[in-house]
Amino acid sequence: MKFKKVYIIAGSTASGKSAYAENFIKEKKAIINSDSKQFYNIIPTLSDIPKNLEDHYMYGSYDYSEQINVMKWIRDLKNLLGNLDKQPVIVGGTGLYLKILTEGIIPIPEIENDPLLSSMSNEDLYAKCISLDDSFKFFIGDRFRMIRYLNIMISTGKSISWWHKQKRTKLIDDVEFYKIMISSDKEKTLQKAKKRIEFMFPRAIEEVIEAQRLQENMPHHIESIIGFREIRSYLNKEIGLDEVKDRMLVRTMQYAKRQRTWFRWQMTFDEVI
Repeated sequence: MKFKKVYIIAGSTASGKSAYAENFIKEKKAIINSDSKQFYNIIPTLSDIPKNLEDHYMYGSYDYSEQINVMKWIRDLKNLLGNLDKQPVIVGGTGLYLKILTEGIIPIPEIENDPLLSSMSNEDLYAKCISLDDSFKFFIGDRFRMIRYLNIMISTGKSISWWHKQKRTKLIDDVEFYKIMISSDKEKTLQKAKKRIEFMFPRAIEEVIEAQRLQENMPHHIESIIGFREIRSYLNKEIGLDEVKDRMLVRTMQYAKRQRTWFRWQMTFDEVI
């Protein structure tokens, strides 16, 4: 690869990491997305994809019908890094992707999915996770990951804590990753989130209408984007527009808190700003 050093700028939603990345270095740079909600070619305003995508990569670059996992993202990232002629700067808030990128992947074998887990409530999934591994930090709102973790524990007979202690295998090992964390307190995040949500309308409503014309029931990874279900409820005349914005703000703040907690306990950084 041409560049032996790759910068990573991480942070919670509405922390200002994208704005920081734009002005980070004077030399020409390629800004690469690592936020899993911004991978898809649908609802760009709602997922906060930048309007100007010149020298931006992996934003809205995948079809919405295909759920992108961390392995697919890293394989595509490796190919991209090998062809860039500008300094790579990776930006995002999906901590698991950044952790696996910089520290390597845990060698978990192929597992079978238990179909019964999909019918369980989040509360029951969380209780089952804790019963199998009471030392690991699970998030009750992260349904997809709880099901994934339970399938791993049931199939392998080993706890998630045990797996996380195993030696990792790096998928990109010929570059140095310099990791920068953009910190943001609750009040700053709140003000930025309010401005972002107001800015999204009315275009966000139009995007959800367009999405539902394409496919009535969107895949989970699209429907779970903050604002999609709220706007759909508004279109169905179940709630008013003010309540849509209030619910989006609550979910955004909850998500930001989970991200800050995750970064604090799961990753180390070369620099915190």
